[in-house]
This record gives sequence, C-alpha cells and structure tokens, in this order.
Amino acid sequence: MKLLFGSDLHGQTEQFRCLVAAARERKCDALLLGGDICPRLSSLAHVSSDMASRAAALPLQAQWVKDTLMPVLQASACPVVMIFGNTDAQWTVDEVKQWLQQQAQPSVVRILDNGWCELGPDVHLFGYPCVPPSDHRQKDWERWDEGHDVDPVKRMTVFSPKGFLSGSGAMEPTSLDPATSIRAELEHLRDDTLSLRKKNVKTLWMLHGPPKNTCADEAHDNVHVGSQAIRDLIAECQPLATFHGHIHESFAMSGRFRDHIGATSVFTSGHDFHKPAVACIEFDTDHPDDAQRLLLRYY
Repeated sequence: MKLLFGSDLHGQTEQFRCLVAAARERKCDALLLGGDICPRLSSLAHVSSDMASRAAALPLQAQWVKDTLMPVLQASACPVVMIFGNTDAQWTVDEVKQWLQQQAQPSVVRILDNGWCELGPDVHLFGYPCVPPSDHRQKDWERWDEGHDVDPVKRMTVFSPKGFLSGSGAMEPTSLDPATSIRAELEHLRDDTLSLRKKNVKTLWMLHGPPKNTCADEAHDNVHVGSQAIRDLIAECQPLATFHGHIHESFAMSGRFRDHIGATSVFTSGHDFHKPAVACIEFDTDHPDDAQRLLLRYY
C-alpha cells in the first residue's frame, strides 16, 4: 500500500491542492495529513494576540475548513486521513466533525483523534494530535508528557503550562493538568498495537508530536523537544512506521527525514509552509526501506 504523508500546511490551500494532485499522479492508496491543518487564529482577519479577538476568529477557522479545504480534499482520488495539531482549535475540530456527519454523501476524509482506522485489510493507522507543552498560548492539544515527574524545561527552552482552551467557543484560561498526560492517554495503544500485530496486521502511527531524541524532534539550536512517552511506546510496541510533524525545521536541523527506534521507521516531513515547495513522505508498506522525502513545487 502506497501512502503520501504531509503535515504543517497551516491553511495554505495551494499546498493541499498540490498534495492531492501528487497522491493522484503517484497512484497512492491514501493521503495522510499529520496536523496543523488550519490557518492560525492570529492570522485570520488580522486577528490580534488578545484571546477575545482569537475567540472571535474561531468561526472563521471552521468556515475555512468547510468552504475551502474540504472541496480540495473531496476531489482526492484516494481516501484522506487526517489528524489536527496544536494550532488547530478544538472548537474548530468539533464543528468540522459534526458538519461531516451531517453531509448527505460519504466523505473521502476521515479524522482521527486518539483512534484507529483501517487503510486496508492488513494495514491499520492510529492518529493522535497532542504534543508536549510549548510556548503556544493555545493549549487544546497540549499535554504534559508524563506528569509531575518530568521537568518540561529539560525539553523546551521556552515553555508555559498556562494558556487557553477553545472548546466552549470562547478562550477560557487553563493550566495543564499533570494527570492528563500523553503517557496516560496513549496507554491503550500498547494493547491495541500488539493485538493487531498478532493478527499479522501492519500498524502505522500518525502522531503530530514527535518522539524524543530523533530527527523528528530536533528544533532550532539543535534542541530536542519531543515526547519521551511516545518514544517509549514506539520502542515497546514496534509499529512498522510512525509519521510526525510539529517541528517545521526538523529536516533542516538534522539533515534526515528518517530515524529508527528499534525496527520502527520514524519519519518527519520537516515542512516549512513558507517555502515554495511542499515537503512530504512517500511510503510503501510493502517496501518500507524505499521511503523518500519529496519536495513538490506548487507554483
């Protein structure tokens, strides 16, 4: 099964159109989108940094997905499976999910949020949008990595557990709860993956947050900002491959798009949405060693 993976397009419609066209031309069986899908709230209608203004922009973000993005993705010749990311508002995600359920015609688009889908009879994909704490003020998809026992400053040079949640349609103040951690939320993934592997099913993970100390989490100044919990789970469960976004500069910093944790291939697109080409990963589940990072010019 041939897959095309892209991430961190941040509302660049022509880049999405480019990926859909490439998936068709390269005869891919599925297009995977790894989060940070929407325009940032701060960029919509020249929204200022205050939270009241960002809350007012929530309907604009959801409307962009429904009116602009979805027609592009619905033209795909193959299924599109997507997760959202830390700059995509939870309110937007909830609105889009509800809107998709109300459509008369089945959609080629599937949204994963800490869940699985079947790409083929022997290939299953898991998707998860959350990342460790960052300097972003929007905290919908941020989680403590492991809880109180981890010092976040060791992972991030700039960090704050305080911010805002959008789920109610307003930007409500919050502070990240150590009891709601990436490790805790992904606890089920161990049994899920091992159960599927016993049935000879190939398992793939698409996680917006990258694993610690890999090419996928190498940020500016060569600081590794990924999740130890995700790394531990990959080491234990050994899915065939994992796909990650979030760190736009990962490839520029490391010079690599592929790493290994045991026998698992760990991929980063390392896409900078300001650049004139879309960075993406082409991967074949039958020929995993032949994976390649593509640069697709879209204008």
